Amino acid sequence: MKYVHELAATMGMDSSKIITDVDLSLNSSDGEKTKNISDVILDRLNNTVEKLKEEKHKRTEKVIFLC
Repeated sequence: MKYVHELAATMGMDSSKIITDVDLSLNSSDGEKTKNISDVILDRLNNTVEKLKEEKHKRTEKVIFLC
């Protein structure tokens, strides 16, 4: 999830919302550090990271094109 936070921060996105969209249990406010994460949730996180990488790449290309 650290990577989600980093990508979201780079692109000015709300990482908490992105993580909550993957699964509500991932964004607990009780300070719980250890979680049992199912394979389904891991797959969703992986897909989310890939989408964020693609978005970052698109934005980077757009900036390079404009320069």
